[in-house]
Amino acid sequence: MHFGNSSDIVEPVKGGQVKALAVSTLQRIPQLPDVPTVAETVPGFEYVAWNGYGRGGQRLPAGGHGRLVEALQIIARDAEIVRLFANLGIVSVVRRSRRPSESVRRDMPIYSNIVDMAGVRLK
Repeated sequence: MHFGNSSDIVEPVKGGQVKALAVSTLQRIPQLPDVPTVAETVPGFEYVAWNGYGRGGQRLPAGGHGRLVEALQIIARDAEIVRLFANLGIVSVVRRSRRPSESVRRDMPIYSNIVDMAGVRLK
């Protein structure tokens, strides 16, 4: 059983090595159009994995943060990168949010429920 990113599983599913039961996005993904969504069974369920980049902290040289953001935006918009990502079921999105913690706060109830269902306890 695998719970993870579509990029990890698209090729094994297409190759017949594994069977996908569902995807956690609201819509089916184009790479696996015959795989239903969890929301088709549990209405409203959605979980979208994401990656982000944060500030480099105090040690980043002056102007370094702006240059890093600019470089990442160029990479994320590059047609070849967008195509490679799309083949793996990844949507390249460029957001320059001043509040990346909002995504973490939105996802915490999901992680909390998973931990509770698994019976994980701190010692």
